[in-house]
Amino acid sequence: MTIEIGQKTEYFLTSHSGRGVVTYLKDVLRIIKRQILLKGATDQVNSRIIRNLGIELVDRGYDVEFIHGIFNPDNLEGIIIPQLSLALVSAEKHFETKANIRVVNIDETRDYEKYLVYKSKIDDLLEQMNVNHELALEELQQLHLIFEQKYKEGSRLEEGQALYIAEKILKTLFTLDDGRMNHRFGQCLTSRGLIDYYPKLLKKCNIKYYLNGISQNNGSGILELVAREAVLKGLIVDVYHNCIDPNLVELLILKEMSLAIGIRPFAEDFLKLVPSKYIEKGTYSTFNLQDLGFQEVQKWLAEVERLSDQSCNFYHETLDFLRITSIEKDLLDEILI
Repeated sequence: MTIEIGQKTEYFLTSHSGRGVVTYLKDVLRIIKRQILLKGATDQVNSRIIRNLGIELVDRGYDVEFIHGIFNPDNLEGIIIPQLSLALVSAEKHFETKANIRVVNIDETRDYEKYLVYKSKIDDLLEQMNVNHELALEELQQLHLIFEQKYKEGSRLEEGQALYIAEKILKTLFTLDDGRMNHRFGQCLTSRGLIDYYPKLLKKCNIKYYLNGISQNNGSGILELVAREAVLKGLIVDVYHNCIDPNLVELLILKEMSLAIGIRPFAEDFLKLVPSKYIEKGTYSTFNLQDLGFQEVQKWLAEVERLSDQSCNFYHETLDFLRITSIEKDLLDEILI
């Protein structure tokens, strides 16, 4: 007897950026029929519940998308199970409460009298976390200005040229029944530095191209055109945004075709896509995020994580973990109904 194991996909739906904290969670949840929100508790506790359920579902043969958190990437913001059209998330501040959402309040396991003992310490730590987070975002705003200058360097395309290149790309596409665009981040700046899930995501792509010879800014515009037209043709397109400037689309993945198209070569096996005769001679930038200095941002985010760990230690003293384990079991049974 063969036991089929599901596929695991990892990425971010939320990111620190030069424009603040940006999330595509609401965009994703619009097409999910069953939504479960874990309310209260800490990121660590909610992540444990989400991870355990995700592993159980993968072991049962379901494909599961693991959405990582933006402070500590080891903490999960949620999971999505496409075959069940179900999402389990803990990102309460990004969540729109609707009648069809099942809310599970983990704080019901809290001993309120114990919580009152630690409340002032927890509140003080949360205030310090917010200050450090704001300092990290201010530093990112400055780095974003540098990055914006870099990705606009290079040859400029007229609208007709961009449309022609997009049309040439689209000739490789075919028609499916249900087109859709999924907005995501493949990278995110966290307290652990720049976390990159692109190598894992690109392993599933047999064909990989990049838009050579033009600025990354022009390339982003072309990828937006390709994504829109591909959806009209019925394709499902995973659209990956740059984590420092989410307005910059840097990669498309079309799973049905095992195809990836980027504004730059994300690995050595990426092939040039644009014939040189359509590109004006000149220099162009292949500037990568790793070329920016993230030390100060990472320092502030690491301090946020340190303070968060202290706060969690206090908070966890107030929780009944036996009841939380029981909640996990009940949720798994509910999901599999």
